[in-house]
Amino acid sequence: QSYLGSAQVLTGDSGGLVRLTTTLRATPPAQRPLFFLGLVAAKDGDSGKARSFLSEAARRAPLDVEVAATLRSLS
Repeated sequence: QSYLGSAQVLTGDSGGLVRLTTTLRATPPAQRPLFFLGLVAAKDGDSGKARSFLSEAARRAPLDVEVAATLRSLS
């Protein structure tokens, strides 16, 4: 569901954000929805929100290099 939600966001479908937040609520330990929500926040120019989502994603998956690199790019 996270990947579908991210694809929807990338194509401009506002339902993607709903899908991502719903997926996050349904699977609280998951980090991918947080990663994608962080990307969306960064794209929208909200670096504080992006850092928050990505920091939590990094906490949940400390070995995920994609999350770590994206978080570093915001610094």
